[in-house]
Amino acid sequence: MKNRIAIAAAIFLSQFLPIPANAAVEPLTPILSCSTDPGYACIEKINVITTTGEKLTAKLSSTRFNEIRTYAPSSVLNANWQFYEVPEMKLNAGTGGRFLIRPFYFPLGNLDCFYTPCVSGNEYLEFAIAPIYFGSKSDLQDLGYSYEILFRVPDSFLMTSSNGRGMKTIDISKPPISEMAEVAGFKNYKLRIEPMAYSGYVLDQALQGNLLDKASEETDNGSVWFSGSKDIRMISFGECKNLEAVSVTGNVFYLGTPSWNPATKSIEVTTSAPHFKSDGSLNSGYFQAKITTAMAKCLWGVDLSKNVEANISLSYESGDKTKVESWTGKLVGDEYVLTASGFHFSSPKVSFQLEEKEVPKEVASASNPTPKVLPKKVSITCIKGKISKKVTAVSPKCPAGYKKKA
Repeated sequence: MKNRIAIAAAIFLSQFLPIPANAAVEPLTPILSCSTDPGYACIEKINVITTTGEKLTAKLSSTRFNEIRTYAPSSVLNANWQFYEVPEMKLNAGTGGRFLIRPFYFPLGNLDCFYTPCVSGNEYLEFAIAPIYFGSKSDLQDLGYSYEILFRVPDSFLMTSSNGRGMKTIDISKPPISEMAEVAGFKNYKLRIEPMAYSGYVLDQALQGNLLDKASEETDNGSVWFSGSKDIRMISFGECKNLEAVSVTGNVFYLGTPSWNPATKSIEVTTSAPHFKSDGSLNSGYFQAKITTAMAKCLWGVDLSKNVEANISLSYESGDKTKVESWTGKLVGDEYVLTASGFHFSSPKVSFQLEEKEVPKEVASASNPTPKVLPKKVSITCIKGKISKKVTAVSPKCPAGYKKKA
């Protein structure tokens, strides 16, 4: 368990601008349960949705896990993390599981010295979530469940993008008041994530840049980072950075923060993953991106309700560039969901763009055919002695024995 908790530490390997000389320092705030710490930011409730669709409410455990993580001499996270229990959860090893969730807020202005050299300009939420385990370890066979986390953060935090590691999907939305009461000065969010297994490196080796071709193990320790609109990495999005949101995730050891490339009009994401799994088999990639209708309109000028297609490609360090052919794209609510799988890992850069396709004229004609102009009917009066009869037709004729009235 100790090794698994260590692996869940944040991997945030991005490029930043030079550090400002004077940076305002704010506390690194752990996000705990609203029932025990309703202050700066907190978790209202966590549900676990099982593989059968059953929703179980997670209960706070009395067990705590203390962690002190130094980001800079004056920027320290000192947290007494909370475990959650799911007594009714049916797992392969037995009934009843528990998990550890470690979210915190990194404010703008703090130095991030978790890596060398220190960087500045970050503003993000980090959610590191240990898997549900029975006894002392988790079982990858138990995967298929989802977490539903209702939490609040300062109103000043505008969530522009998210990137996940070891997550099959990320859904972020605003919960209704019936689920979470509004509090002045804060924003409410509902996060739904489904963990998935991924191949990882030995953490201390990865931090030194030793990214080997073969994984050390397959794990289900997942993390999600949410970047705010003031985060320096969001500058590339221009005015679109003030919109919510772009999310990316996959079965990678590290998935970078999304960035906008104005030259290619595409969103780019760096990845880091072993080429081989721990058993020596090829590590097959999975990637999912979600873009809101507002963000798609701002970046590409496309209307997601129309005929939209995606172009997704992989760029490798060797210089090779491959267009991904195996992908699906669909509009779900107000988001376009792009999912790609089956490609191979060697830490490629993933690029994707959306474009609105014109419907071919013949297809438009077939789906909206021009109405036929029907011949106009006329009426005549036919008489036979004192009997008269009205006949209406395109070319009306009187019946036998009748004459057309003049």
